[in-house]
Amino acid sequence: MSNLNNIYFILKNLLSSESNKFKRYLDKFFESMVEKISQIEEFQKDYSDYDDVYQICITDMDFQCWFQISSGKLNYSEGLHDTYNIKFIMDRETLERILSLQIQPYDAFMKGFIKMDGEIMYSIRFRNFTTEFIQYVRYFLENASS
Repeated sequence: MSNLNNIYFILKNLLSSESNKFKRYLDKFFESMVEKISQIEEFQKDYSDYDDVYQICITDMDFQCWFQISSGKLNYSEGLHDTYNIKFIMDRETLERILSLQIQPYDAFMKGFIKMDGEIMYSIRFRNFTTEFIQYVRYFLENASS
């Protein structure tokens, strides 16, 4: 199975999974996306001056994870990061709407579906990252069966 098909399969299972499997699929989806995005030279170049940690908390599932971008390298891990720059708090429904491309992360934030804890500068940088991340999700989904 190609990497794109694998990402597509994980996302489809994630969006249709029961609560007890959602965390596992979400973790696997983020791992797969980060692995794929990390190989893209354009991403490495665009984020070469970043040194940020973005914490994400899904309140109704007790799920936390973080993304770190440092010198163009992207890392992901489930759990809490000791020194995040900004934390975003949302529920499962909001995350599902973002991952299924029904709403952009910035729009969800502006509508109050996502809460933030941290400096506004990092929210702007995170907006850039999530916009690109969602573009990759869209690309991977559109090209998975090709």
